[in-house]
Amino acid sequence: GNVAGSVEVSGVLGFATGGVSLTVNGNMTIRSGGVFNPFFSSAGKVVTVNGSFINDGTTDLSKNSCVLTMGQGSGATTIGGSGAYTTGIVRTLVIDNANGVTLSAPLSVSFTLNLRNGTFTNGSNLTMNDKSFGNGSTPPNCLIQRSQSAQLAGPYTRGPTAALYISYVQNTAGADPDAAITEGQE
Repeated sequence: GNVAGSVEVSGVLGFATGGVSLTVNGNMTIRSGGVFNPFFSSAGKVVTVNGSFINDGTTDLSKNSCVLTMGQGSGATTIGGSGAYTTGIVRTLVIDNANGVTLSAPLSVSFTLNLRNGTFTNGSNLTMNDKSFGNGSTPPNCLIQRSQSAQLAGPYTRGPTAALYISYVQNTAGADPDAAITEGQE
């Protein structure tokens, strides 16, 4: 995979044939007029941001296999910006920051929301909707996966026809791998 410090996109940033993943160890900012396409042809790529993800341009995380992971930042991080997501969605979103992640702009997850570690402060900005999708087949359902080391801070909006499934999984690398998993906002 490719590793970078902070990334600012003012032009177009895409992936080549061999590009499998991108890890950004700081903030990732897509500026107004910038385009971020983490895919090659129809194959989505994995992007891990260990800082904040600010989309003020256009980002396409709708392709099959596209994953945006909000990883371990040195503090709490944010998903925000005033930009657009192609087809209005992020296919798969992973929250894996023990310090927490705040969603400060509307976002729709079409396939999987994986709450691995930390609090995801979603406000009224999160929609789970399997019927809005990008390149590839429509997901058969939406999935919220949560461990004992993570939580969803508030309710979300469910798409009008979305089939939604909840899965509780143990995070053996979490702060307390033997803690009970209890239901939450999901």
